[in-house]
Amino acid sequence: MILTSIAAALLVPLLPAQSPSEARSQDKAQARAQANKAKKKVKKQDGLTEKQKQAIIRRKILEHRRQSRTVKRNVKVRVRLRNGESLIGVVKEGRFVEKVRGLEFVPADIRTKGAGIRLWYYDNTDGYIFLPYTMIRTYKILKELTGVEIKAIRDRILERRRKASELAKKRLMELKRREQELLKNKNASKKLDKLAKNLKEEEKKRKEEERLLALIQEFPPDKGWGPKKIEEIRIRKVAIGAFPDAKSKRFVEVFEDWVKGYNLWKALKEKESKKVKNGKVEPVQGNSGSSSGKKN
Repeated sequence: MILTSIAAALLVPLLPAQSPSEARSQDKAQARAQANKAKKKVKKQDGLTEKQKQAIIRRKILEHRRQSRTVKRNVKVRVRLRNGESLIGVVKEGRFVEKVRGLEFVPADIRTKGAGIRLWYYDNTDGYIFLPYTMIRTYKILKELTGVEIKAIRDRILERRRKASELAKKRLMELKRREQELLKNKNASKKLDKLAKNLKEEEKKRKEEERLLALIQEFPPDKGWGPKKIEEIRIRKVAIGAFPDAKSKRFVEVFEDWVKGYNLWKALKEKESKKVKNGKVEPVQGNSGSSSGKKN
């Protein structure tokens, strides 16, 4: 032990003795060096603009945030509500607790009033629903999703929407086609109704004309029936106090209709006369035969 202590003492270098004045001089030299270094640093910073200084500060802040940022993942979750319903969707970037601030969502504490969770792509919808935690009973993480899987989910939803839109367009076109057919059938029905109405009116008119013309046949003008006959019948009725006979009485009763029938009968006669007058009558040619003989 004694030999070891002696050897250790021999290995320690001997320091020269230093006077108090030399120590003070050395301290002053170190202080001057530090002051010069600080002046150089201040001088270097003074050469920067205020905008450059702010950029340096922001860069340091971002670097600090980048180093302290936790890894946030996209996950598929099942949320059970207090009313018993269950929803399946996606929570993006691990943002399980958020609250609304203005027009955006910001991270929050679960005990914060109005805090909730945004559930994306629930029930195959292209969007999200914000569920306050006051409505949620429990939630369970089903699986972790990559960015590619998130894109695939959204693409499937958009593809379903596109197909649904095309199907809706086809149904709309089919409804329009059926509407056009019904409209055509309705128009055809209206035309048929109008035609039936016209036929009915024509039939009614024909029967009325037949009735009026029947009066002309019953009381023919060429037999003396007409306005003069009415005057004679009325004069004789005043003279004897009664109609001469039953036919004369009936003629007086139907005289107004007889006048209508007479006008109709007269118009038909004139129409027939015009047809005969304007028509071409082909002469009937007889075949005349001639015979010639030779005298023998």
